[in-house]
Amino acid sequence: MGQRGEELASKFEQVNNEFTGAVEACSDADWAAMCKSEGWPFGVTAHHVAQSTPAIAGLIGAMATGGAVPALTPELLDAGNAAHAKEHANCAKDETLRMLRDGGAAAAAAMRGLGDDQLDKTGTFLGNELTAAQAAEGILIGHIAGHLESIKASAGA
Repeated sequence: MGQRGEELASKFEQVNNEFTGAVEACSDADWAAMCKSEGWPFGVTAHHVAQSTPAIAGLIGAMATGGAVPALTPELLDAGNAAHAKEHANCAKDETLRMLRDGGAAAAAAMRGLGDDQLDKTGTFLGNELTAAQAAEGILIGHIAGHLESIKASAGA
């Protein structure tokens, strides 16, 4: 819709494609290697990113349209992440890659669909008020970038 939405979508696609490429290239040993930052294996970290991306894109969409943003606390987020790690301890690489590709395409399309006025709308996330554009940069793109560095370190890349 707007130039800023297109720019955010392109930045997102770049980091999501790099993340997906790292997952595609990882060996079985890499998949099982522990990511120190998260305390989870590489595969669980990759699955976490794949599962989180659509939810984060939905949060940004809610901010952008004036919808309700979930009232999360750091404790609730940590508990959800811990439950995810336990539930998906034996996740499959092929399923994770499918989720990264499908969720990534949907998130990029969602960012492209946002106009500048929507990107300037605000919402509160984890007690911080931010614009939808800031959420896209810091939460959607930043989330993947942070985990990308962690999986690269765990795989020795």
